[in-house]
Amino acid sequence: MADAQNMCLSMWVAVNVMSTPSIWCLCRFQSQLPHARKYKHVFPTLLTIAREEGPRALYRGFLPKAVRLGLGQSSECRCWLLRYDVSC
Repeated sequence: MADAQNMCLSMWVAVNVMSTPSIWCLCRFQSQLPHARKYKHVFPTLLTIAREEGPRALYRGFLPKAVRLGLGQSSECRCWLLRYDVSC
């Protein structure tokens, strides 16, 4: 059981660390005006944000997102365990 918990925790951390910068790219893409496009592709956008605002800007809002994802995943896991009658 401890191995499964460690694996789940590792996956949760990896998903949060890797997805937070992509969310900021998506926000930048959606918020720019059509006639004044500064951001066009993902990796140049990441570099521009890190260069202009610092690397910490890519992880703004990390904690609330991590908590939200953690709560959602834990309730989803619990429902799955109850549905398939998996004993811990």
